[in-house]
Amino acid sequence: MSKTRVLIRSSWAIVPTVCRMSAFLLPAIVLSVGCAEQASKQLAEEKSARQAAEQESQKAADRIVQLEAQLKQAESEPAQPAAPVVASNVSADPSAEAPAAPEAVEDGEPVGSVDEQDLLTSQANNSNWLMYGRSYNGHRYSGLKQINKQNVSRLQPAWSFQTGVLDGFECTPLVIDGIMYITTPWNHAYAIDCKTGSQLWHYQKSLPENMALCCDAVNRGFGVWGENLYMSTLDAHLVCLDKNTGEEIWDTAITAYGENGEEEKDIYKLA
Repeated sequence: MSKTRVLIRSSWAIVPTVCRMSAFLLPAIVLSVGCAEQASKQLAEEKSARQAAEQESQKAADRIVQLEAQLKQAESEPAQPAAPVVASNVSADPSAEAPAAPEAVEDGEPVGSVDEQDLLTSQANNSNWLMYGRSYNGHRYSGLKQINKQNVSRLQPAWSFQTGVLDGFECTPLVIDGIMYITTPWNHAYAIDCKTGSQLWHYQKSLPENMALCCDAVNRGFGVWGENLYMSTLDAHLVCLDKNTGEEIWDTAITAYGENGEEEKDIYKLA
């Protein structure tokens, strides 16, 4: 009898313990189930995004193949002559004269000494590049047609020229009668044979030490007039060179006038 009572009491003691364990275990089981559902949903979303990205990548690859095929077909077909352009505003009066267009200089025709007419018609001169923006309109457009979008990918280096001068290069080269004239940082200047890349002459301006520069030691290139080249320098000088030899003809300081009318010299120190 006493053993039966002990067993019953022990059983009643276990019941609360089981209940308390259930109270902790049930939320944990529910939480675990919720995390599994969230993870499954996230995996499904990632799979969907990956499939969409793969489809876009395949579309891009197909488009590249299509463009390459079109390019090969265009290269294999002979160029078609352009259709003549008929102007709708041409006067019916045969005696009326149309305005004269600048006459293009034939390839290979030398310029020689550059004058005002050469500069005014520089846009029509396909053999030379006579000023910073090619012409006074500054469009930098060349009418040369030998290199085009069909053959530009087949260009190969012919030569390279190393100046050995560091810092930024912002020069637009001038090309006059087969000679390229360039300026570099720190006011070096070179004449280069366009066919061979060989140096014809080199000029270097003597500059003050410990110059304070606001915007790097750059130069935008030469100006040309007659047989001379003109370059502005970092120490606010204007230099004139013989374009055939690179010899310095003159070097003059550029000055400015202050608020009271006095002449300011060494204006590069104001930078």
